[in-house]
Formats: sequence, C-alpha cells, structure tokens
Amino acid sequence: MKQLVGTVVAVDMEATITKKGGGTYEGVEFVFKDEEGKTQTKAFHNNTFKFNPALKNTLADLNKGDKFTAEMEKDGDFWNWKKLSKGAVEDTETKQTSSQAPAAKQSYQPRPNDTYENKEERAARQVLIVRQSSISSAIAFCAQQKDFFKGTDDAVGEVLNVAARFEAWVLGQTKPKNPVVQESEDSTFEDGVV
Repeated sequence: MKQLVGTVVAVDMEATITKKGGGTYEGVEFVFKDEEGKTQTKAFHNNTFKFNPALKNTLADLNKGDKFTAEMEKDGDFWNWKKLSKGAVEDTETKQTSSQAPAAKQSYQPRPNDTYENKEERAARQVLIVRQSSISSAIAFCAQQKDFFKGTDDAVGEVLNVAARFEAWVLGQTKPKNPVVQESEDSTFEDGVV
C-alpha cells in the first residue's frame, strides 16, 4: 500500500468524465494538490463505489482546503484508491520501519501460559485414545461370542479385561498393565484365548 497526502481543491460528485480514447462516463472528479504542490485530478467511475461505498462517503464529506490521506494499491498499470481519510494521517508503516533498529534474531522462548501439550502429555493422550478404542472393540468382540458372559457375575469386568488385552497388544506390551479381573494360573496372555 502507498499513501498519498494532499489538499482538496474541488470535488464534483456528479461529473461527466471524458475517457482518453473517447466517450464519457458518470462518476466523481476529485481535484487536489499533492505534498509537492502539484495539482492533480483523480476520476472515479460510479462502479467503483459499488465495491467501496466508504470511499464515496468520504469524498462527499471533503471540502475545498481539507487535508486528506489516500491509501492506494497498485493493480497493473493503475493505482486503485482503497481508502480515503479526512486529515493527514501519518504513514505508520514507514514510521515503524524507520524508527525501529534492526532486530537481532531472538531465540524461541515458550510463553508461560503455553497451551501446547508436552511430550509426556501427548503420550498420555495417545494411551487414552487407544484405551477408548480398545473398549469399543472389546464390546463388539464380546457381543459376537456366544455364551461369553455365561457363568460370570461381572460382565463389565470381563469386557474390561478383553479391552486391557487389546490395549496391551496395540501398545506392544506382553501383558496388560491393569487387568480388571485376575486371570487364572493356567491361561496365558499369548495363547490368544479370552
């Protein structure tokens, strides 16, 4: 963005503007003096204000002798006026870059209230995700087994034991860390029988 500061000479809100190649169009003719004192004219087609009504409102509020600041953006060969403000506005971008000394590259320092998980928290979250998935899989597995819950008073405990075995397998462990129901002496974790 480029800024232009100037003084209003005249604003014609209902001008008929002549094109360079011939023909005319309706729009706004804005005559001003730039910072160097040169008189310039800027013509705005009425279609411009369909996309930027604030520009038209500011133009309508300007009077002869008023200071203004225009923010312009280069588009091909043309400078499009994006924003117009009454009064001389300082170019904050230029001021900041000229008043600031070149900053040395700073090393990363985490914020005190950093919300990102650390390595241990991520690992704990992964275990919880695996555990939740294992419980869902254990419920589905047990529901498909005929007579799985016969002879047991603790169906939930049995499902949780299966889930613990699934979790241990996913995490690469040989035995579940926290089985809910103790396994009998003759059953082994590796035999694949629940």
